[in-house]
Amino acid sequence: GSSLTPGLQSLEVGSNGAGILTIENHSLTNVHTSVGTNDQSVGIVMLEGEDAFWNNMGRLSVGFAGSTALSILAVLNGASLTSGESRIGDLPNSNGQVDVITQSTIAKQSIALSSWVSGNLAVGFEGNGLLEIDDAEVVTGVAVLGSEIGSFGQVNVFGAEGISSWSCDQLFVGSDGVGAVSILGEGNEIDVSNLVVLGGGEGGCGAVDVEDGARMTATLVTFVGSSSQGLLRLLNDGDFETNTAFIGDGPGGLGEGVVVGGGA
Repeated sequence: GSSLTPGLQSLEVGSNGAGILTIENHSLTNVHTSVGTNDQSVGIVMLEGEDAFWNNMGRLSVGFAGSTALSILAVLNGASLTSGESRIGDLPNSNGQVDVITQSTIAKQSIALSSWVSGNLAVGFEGNGLLEIDDAEVVTGVAVLGSEIGSFGQVNVFGAEGISSWSCDQLFVGSDGVGAVSILGEGNEIDVSNLVVLGGGEGGCGAVDVEDGARMTATLVTFVGSSSQGLLRLLNDGDFETNTAFIGDGPGGLGEGVVVGGGA
């Protein structure tokens, strides 16, 4: 396939107007990227096909700024994305969404799954961010959902084929903002190699739902309600495994664990 290297400089899709970038079975290499850069801008990037590869070596910002901006990045049907650092919903009032999806018909044929490998990830840094993983693979460094005051970040892990996975070094859900994680369906997994904190900052609020046979693992320790509100729910045989757990740990912490219809 063809390749594009724009001078190893920054790339903006939807700077002050509307921008759409489609990469189908080709490759792209650059340093920094902003999708949906300013107020009222529209930025859409679609990366599609098993031979599609994008190497963003620096920061990837989906939903950089703008209260009415539409910023969407879709990694589809075997495509691969790597980024040095990533923010979905970067500045205040921004709105960003990343979808990593493999269609069921392709997943059943054992064709390569769509994938995203990133350094540290913020979903809702100061704005609003959404990450959806549908029969696909995502690997990140430290992940923070709802980082700063007024932010909101959500990650949904699901998929009919039960092959979705998200692996990260550490996971903070609701640091100083609001964060939420939903993992749904047997075979779909979240694996955290270090610690999980739900409700970490003084003004934060974090919730995790593990449902319908899905599985989540925190190798070392889990804090539910460390310095603010934290909620962990295991619903309909959802499974959560951790070495050590603290519910309502620090001053101001309010933690709750709920098990409904099996699960542990």
